[in-house]
Amino acid sequence: MKELIQRSIFGLLYVFLILLFVYYNFSPILFALFGSLAMVELGKILFLKKNVIQLWLLCFWIAFLPWFSTVLVNTFFFENPFFNFYTVWLTSNKIADLIVAFFEWRWLWILGAFLVTVLLFYKKRGYKSLLPFAYIIMPFVLAVEIDISDQQLAISPILLIFIFMWTFDTFSYVFGKLFGRHVIAPSISPGKTWEGLAGGIAGAATLTFFFSRSEILPFSQAISGYILAFVLALFAFLGDLFESKLKRKAGIKDSGSFIPGHGGILDRIDSFLFAAPAFYFVYPLLLNL
Repeated sequence: MKELIQRSIFGLLYVFLILLFVYYNFSPILFALFGSLAMVELGKILFLKKNVIQLWLLCFWIAFLPWFSTVLVNTFFFENPFFNFYTVWLTSNKIADLIVAFFEWRWLWILGAFLVTVLLFYKKRGYKSLLPFAYIIMPFVLAVEIDISDQQLAISPILLIFIFMWTFDTFSYVFGKLFGRHVIAPSISPGKTWEGLAGGIAGAATLTFFFSRSEILPFSQAISGYILAFVLALFAFLGDLFESKLKRKAGIKDSGSFIPGHGGILDRIDSFLFAAPAFYFVYPLLLNL
């Protein structure tokens, strides 16, 4: 009972933190925090040396710098009356234009982080030298791109992804507990069943129905919303399964202990790391159908 209460309290705090950061347009700051913690946890799962983990953290911050700095400048200077004097000074000295130009060339920073990844791969010749870039850096970069672009949604696209994830996880857990009989991958995660997966997809489809009725989704055809729900649910499941594979190979139950009762931050965002890139590539295609 005590464990359930602890899990519930910290689960609600986790959701509140996400809602708070998304509401005030601080998503890049949230992702910088989550990404840094996730990178450290991934390094420990892969048994990387401390200096290698620090190098990957540096790569993450290099790749993330344009988004992080731009949000800080916009939020704390251009949108805060207290800093009006500094805003005028930044604008008059064309420093603001330099900040905008810096942001517009942001993909060069991604390229820089990728080149470091290539060098590490050339030196190590193993999946461990590619995984931090593909599994942590790029998903968060794409998530911020989703957040800052015009998605024609009635709510934040990041919040939409999280709501789909939470719905999928809830329905998948309930259906798996009640009807789960056929395990999908016994050697990786004995608790994941086909019945649970089907229930999670059904839950995402149900959510899509209500979102479509509420005109939260901008699709001209209803089928587009259900395709998006299926894709997000499927990739959320694959993200969960992938992290389970990493933990099983490392011989650990949780990626960390950052969130009491829930494990590490990777245990909470494993689905998001797969669902966000899927949304980035699939949503624009569905929007144009």
